[in-house]
Amino acid sequence: MSNISEQLKKESIRFLDEKMNKKLLLQAAAKEAAAALNIDQELIFQGLTEREALGSTGFEKGIAIPHCQLEEADQFCFGLLLSRKGVSFDALDGKKSRVFFYIVGPKEERQEHIRILSSASRLLSTPGLIDALLQADDESGVQELLLKASLGNQVNIENSEKMLFQITTANDTLFNQLLETAVAQEIESIVVLDGESASGYLYHLPLFASFWNDRPEQQRRLILLTVDKGLANNLIREIYMIPGIEKMTDEFQLNVVNLYFSSGNLGL
Repeated sequence: MSNISEQLKKESIRFLDEKMNKKLLLQAAAKEAAAALNIDQELIFQGLTEREALGSTGFEKGIAIPHCQLEEADQFCFGLLLSRKGVSFDALDGKKSRVFFYIVGPKEERQEHIRILSSASRLLSTPGLIDALLQADDESGVQELLLKASLGNQVNIENSEKMLFQITTANDTLFNQLLETAVAQEIESIVVLDGESASGYLYHLPLFASFWNDRPEQQRRLILLTVDKGLANNLIREIYMIPGIEKMTDEFQLNVVNLYFSSGNLGL
């Protein structure tokens, strides 16, 4: 499914002028979904109510996302109900909910359901969007605001032309040499992580404990760094110029990955 703001039809957006409580709001959502899915309204209302019994879908900042999964649904249906007056919806922050994004979907489409939930939550969390939606003149205005917010949240991904180096070793002397070699280059950012081998963790699991008489002492250090793609070959050459490293292939591991996207710079 593509971007939910693009999938949300104007006919699925409605302002609620009348005063409502939680039950009436869920009934309104069930009525809208029933017309779109050709499913009995009471069945959808029951599904929404049962989900609310597990825990309110009213979150903070006036947002609620009532939803349910039904065996009878053969496709997804979602829409937006807006209440300028607000509805007491047992929200996490104790305040009235004003924007309700309802979702009804097939029982077996769990992963897609979760994706829609997550997308709706992120979209509605856009700063200033809730107030703007409630101030819109009509449903067309709401739809336009959602599309703009969705486009504004998209990241413009360009070819970063960066390489990620992953260098791991348990040899303290070699670690120092590798780190000195790395920081001497024109790197973008670098970080060092301490850990241990997988055997150190497996030692604690009863299933694998018999493979070791004593806990393996195999501490590892991981150097992660990013560098411009054009400088990657030079850094690799510098690493393999460390004296004796060609005979230490069982004491370190070097992985170089072409990054699809890189953002931020932690430096040293």
